[in-house]
Amino acid sequence: HYAQLLLQHKPLYPNPNVFPYLPILFTPGYPYLIAFLSNLFHFNYNNDIHQILVMARTLSFLFLFANAYFIFKIFKLFKLPFIYFLAAITFYLLLITGHFFATRPDALKTTAFTLFLYTVIQYSFFRSRLKYFLLSLFSGWLAVYLKQDAILNICLLLLLLCFYLNNKRTYFLALTFMVGLIISLAGCFFFFGDYFFTKILLFHFLAITEMKISINVLLVLFSGG
Repeated sequence: HYAQLLLQHKPLYPNPNVFPYLPILFTPGYPYLIAFLSNLFHFNYNNDIHQILVMARTLSFLFLFANAYFIFKIFKLFKLPFIYFLAAITFYLLLITGHFFATRPDALKTTAFTLFLYTVIQYSFFRSRLKYFLLSLFSGWLAVYLKQDAILNICLLLLLLCFYLNNKRTYFLALTFMVGLIISLAGCFFFFGDYFFTKILLFHFLAITEMKISINVLLVLFSGG
């Protein structure tokens, strides 16, 4: 796992053209989190691989329920009947993939995005407080640094809100989010080295051999829809 590189004090984004040719495909939040928890529980990167995987999968499973909690909070904002929430949770549980139970950042990223959605709704429609503004920024940036494809969903949501609400508050939120993200990504480039963007961005499009069946292109189109 990528976290093993950090536990061995090796670079997270090494040269992909040099052995062992590692295609580190995600932003650094999840590997650093797993490495931190492994150190916390004194897991060895060689001898305790099974324990590390079990810990990571348990974490993903717990965030499944955390995500359901924030979905409930969103429904509660609009004072919808509880049966609507049960229907939404049923569809949510039916649609999630095996990635939610694997040693991957998907469950954590989705929970961070749902928190972002909840706080943005609070800030834009119910309570325009500094708390929700800061929570929106934090949860949005967290989602991106857990898995970079969250930026597509976040930008689409912010763009939609800008067109729908057309007020300075929404523009300021979108601008602050993008400026902060660009500055932090530039910092990651200087910290992690020349291969940071190659691995988190370009590698995802190397598998495109047929545009109509490429899972990466289909993911972008589906998210945009």
